[in-house]
Amino acid sequence: LKEMANVTWKNLIQTTIEHLGGADVEKIYQILQDSKKAEVNSNVRAKIRQVLNTNECFQKHGNDWILSI
Repeated sequence: LKEMANVTWKNLIQTTIEHLGGADVEKIYQILQDSKKAEVNSNVRAKIRQVLNTNECFQKHGNDWILSI
């Protein structure tokens, strides 16, 4: 998915969290910073935070984000 430019941020983040079994936001930044989607977005960190905080399928659990689907 990281190589696809037309994938949604939600799908990228969801796949990352699924793969890791939960992750803190810094780890998510680290993994997605070199994605094709990130190449066309100068505010990658802000976008990731926005998607995490506005989608019900993501839930904060301690320092980590997990899926709530």
